[in-house]
Amino acid sequence: MMRYLLCSTVVGVALIGWSAAGCDSDFDSVTEVTKFRVLGVSVTPPEIHPGYDGPVSFEVLWHHPEPQQEVQFGWVLCAGDLPMGAGLRYCTLLDQTIRPELGSAADGGDRFLVERVQFPQPVEGDESDQGFVATVVVLMCAGGQLPDPSSWLDVHREVANLDDLCVGGEGLHALKNFIASVPRPLGDPPVIDEPNANPQLASLSFQPGTMATEDTVRITCQNPTDCGPEIGITAAFTPESYQRYHTEALDEVEAVVERPFVSWFATGGAFDDIRSISDNPNQPARVGWAIAAPGTYHLWAVAHDRRGGASWWTFRVEVIE
Repeated sequence: MMRYLLCSTVVGVALIGWSAAGCDSDFDSVTEVTKFRVLGVSVTPPEIHPGYDGPVSFEVLWHHPEPQQEVQFGWVLCAGDLPMGAGLRYCTLLDQTIRPELGSAADGGDRFLVERVQFPQPVEGDESDQGFVATVVVLMCAGGQLPDPSSWLDVHREVANLDDLCVGGEGLHALKNFIASVPRPLGDPPVIDEPNANPQLASLSFQPGTMATEDTVRITCQNPTDCGPEIGITAAFTPESYQRYHTEALDEVEAVVERPFVSWFATGGAFDDIRSISDNPNQPARVGWAIAAPGTYHLWAVAHDRRGGASWWTFRVEVIE
């Protein structure tokens, strides 16, 4: 079972997950993206069972305010659970690579890195539910150079100092832990849950009545009452995003229905909440987005579940007076 952590804010229970550097008061707003930032990390498949011997794709969603800024990526794959705050001192290296410098998207909006990791051996587990644990550590360097990944392990570096590996530029890092746990029958009658799947958005609609079906959304505010002070956004998930599964704590088994949620980000304006929860297919996630002035904005809707699943939609939003 995968578990999730974002900027030291725990979502769900007993989590392992992903964290991103820079989650501190240096940001003007949690949701307003004006600096070099990591906005999401996704792994496909999000849950691995023993016997799996295929690749795992991890994807990093990021933004840099300068559209033509070159960004260099490097990553290492470590065996075991890399403790948060422990840096790379406990990393047992499985794989590593460094990518050449990459230019950002020309419009400064949708930017992401996708890598496929092949485990060196089939995932194995045992009845103790220990399974297989791995951690991907991704480093990003804007306008500078990263050393060869093999040198990352030569020193004991705390997580807070990993960004210093970016020489002559601005560094960021992200960690994603994932686990192959042994599935066990739970419930009454006992059943084995289906593996988790990443939640998926089915639609995104903007008040007044504009449906987001392409990468660009145009909203015309003919008078102040059309957009309000806020633009209402509704996010609907696919039916498959509401998976049923079981949890066990203190010998108590509980049947749970997934409640996916959306974390909101944009290059301007303010959301009335940093995340919106959908309790069931008939209650989509909703949020208000207050924009100070017409203009062009980039908006990210990052979907999560409570077991480490994640995906996202990105849009260029043109607000016309």
